[in-house]
Amino acid sequence: MCVFRYSLEDSYDEKFAVDRYTGVITTSASLDRELRSKYLLVVMATDSGLLPKSGTARVVVRVEDVNDNTPQFQRRSYVAQIRDGVPPGHYVCLSTQLH
Repeated sequence: MCVFRYSLEDSYDEKFAVDRYTGVITTSASLDRELRSKYLLVVMATDSGLLPKSGTARVVVRVEDVNDNTPQFQRRSYVAQIRDGVPPGHYVCLSTQLH
C-alpha cells in the first residue's frame, strides 16, 4: 500500500499548514485582506515507494473582505448654509469619506 506525505513549499510566515497525512490545508494565523488579498500555495505530495516520487499542486487562496473598518471622514463635523425657501433636492453639502 502506498502512503503519501504532504508538505507546503512556503507557509507565508506560518499563516498556513498542511496535515502531512491527509493533505488538508488550514490557516495557522489570522488573515487580513487589507494586508494581502491572495496567496499562492504549492503543496507537495511524496509517496512512500522504494524510489519515492513526488508531485506538486498549486492552490490559490483568495481572502474575502469583511467590513471590519469603521468609515472615517475628513472632518468631525460639517457646517452648511442654505437660503430660505430652496426647492427639494437642493444641494446642501458634500461629506468626503476617507475609507
